[in-house]
Amino acid sequence: MKDLIEAIIKGLSSYIPMLVSVVANPKINIPRLVMEPSEPLRHALVFCGISIGIAFLAQAPLLAEGQDFATVAGALFVVKLFEILLFNAALILVFRLVGGTGTFEQTLIASIYIASPIYLFLVFGQIIAMGILAGADPLIAQIWRYGGLDFASTQWADFSRANMAEAYGLMALALITFVVAITWYIYCWSIYRRLHALSRQRSLLAYLLAFVLFYCVGFLRYLAVLGLNSGELPGIN
Repeated sequence: MKDLIEAIIKGLSSYIPMLVSVVANPKINIPRLVMEPSEPLRHALVFCGISIGIAFLAQAPLLAEGQDFATVAGALFVVKLFEILLFNAALILVFRLVGGTGTFEQTLIASIYIASPIYLFLVFGQIIAMGILAGADPLIAQIWRYGGLDFASTQWADFSRANMAEAYGLMALALITFVVAITWYIYCWSIYRRLHALSRQRSLLAYLLAFVLFYCVGFLRYLAVLGLNSGELPGIN
């Protein structure tokens, strides 16, 4: 854990200004980072790695007792990188279907810079949600942490009646994170349109196709995480 913290601290001097620039003006700064002449993919992967490292450190208290920190951290990085590659492959497929001309590497770099900030936002939103639940009912929080909480169940209904403020707070937080995430991706979609030299109409078609495809992939991911966490793996995202 000490090595990971030291690596993150060492990279923060360049990471924070880059993160601020990406969030402040993604339509200008992400294409600039994609097209930079010197090793843009390596820089993007470092950015991704630090983002995942920060998210993991924030969730470290959620590790199950006896879990090896380094092993879980390495596994998380591999899983997240695989997810980005998978979603990027799906994006390339969609863009090729509508006549896009951008390369896989350019799309991957853009995807990393688009996904990393919102990933951090969602992780910290989840931590806040965990705090809301844990403060009201630690058992419900533990069930939710491992992906086993069914919001249509009587268990959640009982929790909502007994802890109405926390339940409404959690639903409001979920709505806010969803709206922010969707808004961010819609706002950043024009970056892909520019990289692939698409018209607005073709870009819209690509977005709709990607949305359907991502929903299917995301649902499969949810089922996979649910299955893994049922085997008492830590609830780290």
